[in-house]
This record gives sequence, C-alpha cells and structure tokens, in this order.
Amino acid sequence: MANESRAGIARVFDEALQHKSPAFALGERLAALHPALHLIEAGGELDVQSFARGGHCTVELREGTYHQLDTYWSEEHGVYWQPATAWMHV
Repeated sequence: MANESRAGIARVFDEALQHKSPAFALGERLAALHPALHLIEAGGELDVQSFARGGHCTVELREGTYHQLDTYWSEEHGVYWQPATAWMHV
C-alpha cells in the first residue's frame, strides 16, 4: 500500500511539473484530491510558528514526508530549528 501511495504522489508531482505553471497545477490538483483540507503558502506575511506560539493554533509536522528545516543558534535558546518548507497539520 505504501508503494502505491508513493506512486500516486509521484504521479501528481510529475503531472504538475509538466504544466506551464507547476505551482498552480499542484495546488489545483491537491485541492481536488483533498477538498476538506487547505494548502497555505506562508512566506513572510504569515508566520505560522508565531501564530501557534500565541495559542491561536497547533502545528505538527506531518509524519512520513520530507521537511526542509532551517537550524539556528542563539545564546538565549541554544540550537533550534524552524521549518523552511514543510508539510504540517495546522
């Protein structure tokens, strides 16, 4: 079953990458496949992590998917990371 699911995901991305507007095609396909879910691309204007820390929602990385994480260090917090590109449950 996992291989079938991966093949389906690969097919969705392959079809989107062949479109003249890949991001639009992928968003459109994901919306059709999962009408009860929403895809949010948050770049600068919406800081989902800060929104969650403020108690307005919860954020969890989805299991079984690749996430690009940016890692930082500060004297106050030590080493910490933030998702740069990730699939999350919000």
